[in-house]
Amino acid sequence: MRHESLLTLVEQYEIANNALDAQRRRVWNAIEAVEPGLAEELLQLFSTSDAASLWLLKASGANQPCPAQAIAEGGAAQVRERVLRTLHGSTA
Repeated sequence: MRHESLLTLVEQYEIANNALDAQRRRVWNAIEAVEPGLAEELLQLFSTSDAASLWLLKASGANQPCPAQAIAEGGAAQVRERVLRTLHGSTA
């Protein structure tokens, strides 16, 4: 038995998910363009641009912007600091 309403929900999810993936790739491409050094460091940390872009768009706290927003607002140095601390330990 087919469940049309469930099929519709799954199709809507797939459309929304594809749109989110495309937007996430656009954000990553923009980060590569405006902060290529930081993008390189992120690739060292996360290995793939997909993983790095997911991290860039995840808020780290209730009142903190996601790293991509922080970069857009001029906070690339602070984001880079976080990445370098993670890559090289807390002494970076």
